[in-house]
Amino acid sequence: MFRYYVLEGETAHEVLVEETGESLFLTFRGVRRKVEITQVAPTRYHVRLNGKSLEATVRWEGQTVIVEIGPERYEFQVRPLVPARARPRGEEAETRASPVVAPMPGLLVSVEVREGDRVNRGQPVAILEAMKMQMEIHAPTTGVVRAVHAQPGQEVKGGQVLVVIREL
Repeated sequence: MFRYYVLEGETAHEVLVEETGESLFLTFRGVRRKVEITQVAPTRYHVRLNGKSLEATVRWEGQTVIVEIGPERYEFQVRPLVPARARPRGEEAETRASPVVAPMPGLLVSVEVREGDRVNRGQPVAILEAMKMQMEIHAPTTGVVRAVHAQPGQEVKGGQVLVVIREL
């Protein structure tokens, strides 16, 4: 079971995610729901929620996930309930460094940058698979990749530093 805080505007909600065999259960606002999710395109999903079929678009912009279901649009900030890992040794003096962290536990599908690469704010730096969905993780700032701390195929924890970017 995974626990997250989801910020909806100024309101924080606790979300519980349980995977039991082939089933996925979400508990949000005190209501537990069975969810089936099938990815049909990079950001499009077929969702079956308590027997009702929905089409959804899910995309990440930095630490914000944007969910569109029909005409409805939701924006959330997702934070794991585990503390963010401390910066790796030697980073203490790097005052203008921005760590890029995994927003939740999952499988790191790919790392799109290498040490020394120049990146722009919003550029994808990694792809994470979590809760049967793939999501892009974006650079929070424009800069140069100072370090890469995770490899494709690696299971990562929520809050784990994946990449460090030195701001320009």
